[in-house]
Amino acid sequence: MKKTNLIKYSLLFVWLICLLNLVFPMSAFINYLLIFLVVAHV
Repeated sequence: MKKTNLIKYSLLFVWLICLLNLVFPMSAFINYLLIFLVVAHV
């Protein structure tokens, strides 16, 4: 898998999480997941 594809899919995944967070506000879990993803990708 190309790196650009990986970046594109991870951005799409983050977008999906943000949308889910708006619809179902389980924000604490989502925020921890986002923090983990950001730390893992840096």
